[in-house]
Amino acid sequence: MASERQVHNSVSSWWGEHIHRYNEAIKSIEKNHIVLNLACGTGYGTKLVAPHCSKVIGGDISEETVAFNKENYSGPGIDFQLLDGTSLSFEDNYFDTIISFETIEHTTKFDEMLSEFKRVLKPTGKAFISTTNIVVNSPTGENS
Repeated sequence: MASERQVHNSVSSWWGEHIHRYNEAIKSIEKNHIVLNLACGTGYGTKLVAPHCSKVIGGDISEETVAFNKENYSGPGIDFQLLDGTSLSFEDNYFDTIISFETIEHTTKFDEMLSEFKRVLKPTGKAFISTTNIVVNSPTGENS
């Protein structure tokens, strides 16, 4: 099974999946976009997205994670914040893109999270969400 947080300093069989998801989302991001990467984990995905938009906010529920990311992945157009996906502190229609990979399965309040995504996402915006597959859950695509 994939680690809860993709370790930033070690390459595993899971890297291909993670990088592929971000690369697919990046295809829809424009330079003037504001992006939310919720449950940003170790911050590498937020850093990958940053050159493709005007601003990316990497949000996570872990204070330790946010502190780590501020120290290791800060840069132009990148902001890391302590965020709870079920109660976002942004105005309505704020984001052009929301990315949230391997997150929604960790809350029983997924309806609230999706409602918040809808509220803060612009009407023309896109959300990229992934979750684990209970039947196939391995980097090789084989049953675990």
